Amino acid sequence: ELGGSPRLLDMYAQTRLLRLLVFTISQLPHIDLQVLGPQHQQIVDALGEAIHDHDAAPAVDALERHLDSSCQLAIRQIAQAGGEER
Repeated sequence: ELGGSPRLLDMYAQTRLLRLLVFTISQLPHIDLQVLGPQHQQIVDALGEAIHDHDAAPAVDALERHLDSSCQLAIRQIAQAGGEER
């Protein structure tokens, strides 16, 4: 809201389910939360730049990279967990 970007707000709203999924997956025993910390910092930094520069593009790019990475991580974690239960 502070950045004045409807696109960024819409993207954030659309990721609600994904954020819940990532939180749930983070409870799995094989998850490495150290991977996610730097990505979150990049998003926070990009949001700061977006607010300062009135340009949402860097924040949108950082968020899209993070979401893609999180989806890939979730897929790997689900596959690993499923393999162990067999």
